[in-house]
Amino acid sequence: MKLIQLHIYGYGRFQQKSIKLEGESLHVIYGKNEAGKSTIRSFIHSILFGFPQKQQPESKYEPVSGAPFGGAIDAVSNTYGSVRIERLPGKGGGEAAVYYGKGEKAGQEMLDELTGGMDKNFYKAVFSFDIHGLQQVHQLGEDEIGKYLYLTSMVGTDAVYRLEDQLAKEREKIYKPSGRKPLLNEMLAKAKKTSEELKLAKQNNLQYEELQARKLAARQTLEALDSEKTGLKARLRKEEKLKSLLPLLKEKEHAEKELKKLPDTAGYPADGLQRLEQLQASLRPEKGRIQALLAQQKRLMEQAKGLQPDLMVLSKKEAAEELKHSLQAFEDHLQRIEAIEKELQQLQAGIKDKKRELFSDSLQDEEVLALPAGIGLNSRIRELEEKKRLLSERKRLLDEQFERVKEALEESEAQVSRLKESLLKPEERNVLLTKASELTAKIAAGSRKSERAELKETSEQLKLHEQAKKAARSRLLAFLSIAFLALLAGAVYSFSAGQTFAGFLLVFLLLLLAVFFFMQKGKDPVYEHLAKKKQQLEEELLRSGEAGSRETAAELEETNGKLQRDAQLRQMQEAEAIQLSEKERAYDRIVGQFESWEKEWFFYQEECSEMTGELMLKEQLQGDLSAGNELLAELREAISKKQKLLQERSFYQDKIDSFMNLFRELGSIHADQELSIKERIFEANAYVKKELEKEQQHEQLSVRLAEINEELAISSEKADYEEALIINLLNKASVQDEEAFRLLAAAAKKRGALEEKLGWIKVQLEEQGEEDLSLELLYPEEQEHFLEELKQKLSQADEKEKAAQQELSQTDYRIQELEKNGTYSDLLHEYELQKSEIRKLSKEWITAELALDFLKKTNDYHRSVRLPKLLKKAEELFIFLTGGAYTAIYLPGGEETFIAERKDGTRFQAKLLSQATAEQLYISLRLALVSVLNEKHGLPIIIDDGFVHFDEERTALMLELLQKMAGEQQILFFTCHSHLLSSFEEESVTKLTGKSSHRHSEEAFPKQA
Repeated sequence: MKLIQLHIYGYGRFQQKSIKLEGESLHVIYGKNEAGKSTIRSFIHSILFGFPQKQQPESKYEPVSGAPFGGAIDAVSNTYGSVRIERLPGKGGGEAAVYYGKGEKAGQEMLDELTGGMDKNFYKAVFSFDIHGLQQVHQLGEDEIGKYLYLTSMVGTDAVYRLEDQLAKEREKIYKPSGRKPLLNEMLAKAKKTSEELKLAKQNNLQYEELQARKLAARQTLEALDSEKTGLKARLRKEEKLKSLLPLLKEKEHAEKELKKLPDTAGYPADGLQRLEQLQASLRPEKGRIQALLAQQKRLMEQAKGLQPDLMVLSKKEAAEELKHSLQAFEDHLQRIEAIEKELQQLQAGIKDKKRELFSDSLQDEEVLALPAGIGLNSRIRELEEKKRLLSERKRLLDEQFERVKEALEESEAQVSRLKESLLKPEERNVLLTKASELTAKIAAGSRKSERAELKETSEQLKLHEQAKKAARSRLLAFLSIAFLALLAGAVYSFSAGQTFAGFLLVFLLLLLAVFFFMQKGKDPVYEHLAKKKQQLEEELLRSGEAGSRETAAELEETNGKLQRDAQLRQMQEAEAIQLSEKERAYDRIVGQFESWEKEWFFYQEECSEMTGELMLKEQLQGDLSAGNELLAELREAISKKQKLLQERSFYQDKIDSFMNLFRELGSIHADQELSIKERIFEANAYVKKELEKEQQHEQLSVRLAEINEELAISSEKADYEEALIINLLNKASVQDEEAFRLLAAAAKKRGALEEKLGWIKVQLEEQGEEDLSLELLYPEEQEHFLEELKQKLSQADEKEKAAQQELSQTDYRIQELEKNGTYSDLLHEYELQKSEIRKLSKEWITAELALDFLKKTNDYHRSVRLPKLLKKAEELFIFLTGGAYTAIYLPGGEETFIAERKDGTRFQAKLLSQATAEQLYISLRLALVSVLNEKHGLPIIIDDGFVHFDEERTALMLELLQKMAGEQQILFFTCHSHLLSSFEEESVTKLTGKSSHRHSEEAFPKQA
């Protein structure tokens, strides 16, 4: 079914709008965030499968403005041609109507036929997916990704994955054989304890009410005593607090008197005495420093006159230093060139030997380097080696199979011959048959005709009953098979659609059906009666025959025994002949496989010969290309090393030439021309060093003189400044000399201490809430007696409370002892509730266990029947999406995780793939599942920005894949990325704005009558 046009009467932000899905089967709907892409996608889901219910978490998209809710979709069906699917509000998911043909109308039944009978959850799980499905992949743990992808391949979603995990958790939450915390384990332990307590429940009930009354009286006494103690403690704390404040008030009065005796220190500066002493301590060393600096200045000026360096020698400083530093390198370069020459000689000899070993003709180094190499060549050689190994292994297996089949064939032929020799000859068998017939007639002549007739009638009745029974059982078996398959399919569909309750119900019906089937295998009384009657008649006839001629019966039995043994041998011969035929065919198959192997071996040798010629190797190396390739790689490495050594030799020679040119620049500094280069360089550096020392000493003296002059100026300025500060400090205190300043400082210090003390006392009184309390009002003479009286009353209340508390504790203990066992009726009721809860939990655990077993069987069916076809299609898609970076997908037996093989042969489990590559594997599985399901349904695929994590190259491959798949089925691609639009034809793109689409008609849509 292909969607042609969307008619939106009212749905979310859209009202009376139409969107044409033009172009090819791939149509793009583009819009920025909040442009309405999700609304259109939900509209398609709702029209095809029903509006969201109140109890469902999906958005309802009902128009706020009051416009009619609903819409229609024009589509093309392979069965009915052009149809219009309309859905309006109504019961459940709304009322659906399908218009087709010449005004014909149908309902939900036809819509179910068009959608393949699937519901919205299944469609969204398989055919419609977005970025959230991909994000779910990389939000999982590494160990869960493979299992998630595998279960997704079953129904296109993680429903089975979540269901299996949920069922396992629910099962273990209810019961674990060795657990303690599961509900059923805890309930069993509680029931056992309750059962033991139930035996003691009838005892100790008479004293309970009396103890409760005593407990109430004790509590009332304690409450009264507690209230009395609270009042006494509050009064006692108040009186003791007043008593504790007496020392503070005395200190306050003494400090106030001392403050009145001190002189006024308002003009004294803060920290005045400390500042005066700091200034005087700083001024004294500064004056001594000035005298020392003047003497040092004079001495340094006299020393500087005798230090003047030779400027000509200093001009050669850089050349001499560079030569000295480069001398060791110069000597190393000479040694390295000598070593390179030796290494080149050895390397050249090795290259010649390897060339003689590899090539028939002499090749130049450049020709060797031009030969094929790299990962591609190594891969081809590895493939040939692997092909050789596989062919050898295959040859070994064929040899083993050939020996086994040959041995079995020879044994079967011998067995047929032995059986053939043991058979009776035709004339002997005819004689025995004639004799048996005569003896039988002779015995029959002497038996009773009525009993023979009754035996014959009974045998016919027994035969007819068996035929009727077989026919009835065949009909029953056919009916039960159809019902079993229908219930199994319904259960699988319910679990995949998330309808867990319906799935469990169908599983329960399957179990009932199985029980009914096995109950039908009971005994048949009619059949047993007829069989018993037949046996009795045969025995009577036999007894009557024995009376006539026992010898004849014995002779007949012997004759029949010989004929029966011969018949058994003939059956064994026929069976063995059939097996012999099968073994001969197996022998022929093995011979045919040998011929196939020889052809493949011939092609392998041709490939090896071609590879040898391509590499220009000797024919002797054709049998071991890997060794030849390794030797060729060593030759290439040796040639490359030779070229590097030649470059290195040229490099060091340039360094030596540069050194000698610089050496010639030293010129006249060379004292003795007969000295070596090293000695002449060291002598020149000694001259330069001597002049540098003079220059350095002269500069140091100059710098030191400048520093002394600067220090002298700073010290003089600092001394003047500190003297001015001292005078200013005395003026602020309004005193004439230092002695008066120090007296004023002592008074200010004492005043500060007293004021600080008064402030502290005030804070203490404020914290106690007694800042207005005076010494005259505190502590009358009778207060000591009052305090003692309060303490005595409080002690008496404590004694009473202790006695009441002891009484309450003893009563409480006895009540707890009685209540600990509980009453008989309460415990009995609790025990019955616990047993009921145990039965309920047991049923829940059995249900979860059966559901997990059913999931396992469903998983096995998927792996063996459905997965191979899907895996082949997913592998093709995955190779295309990764640009050939991955070449195969495997699913190891018994595991639930996919393995992806990269083109270099490396294999990765799904959990080890990168985020984008795991998403590409997920999309490949989804699209493969869609491809398999669409062979029946042909429904459109809806993708909402499902590959935003792909890089540019793989995004282009994804778009190309969608365009290819659009040839087989319709694809609707929603995106908010404008750079992707250039990959599509303009007529196949619908652009959404904030209010409406660019490609729509503005007419209102009349509802179909």
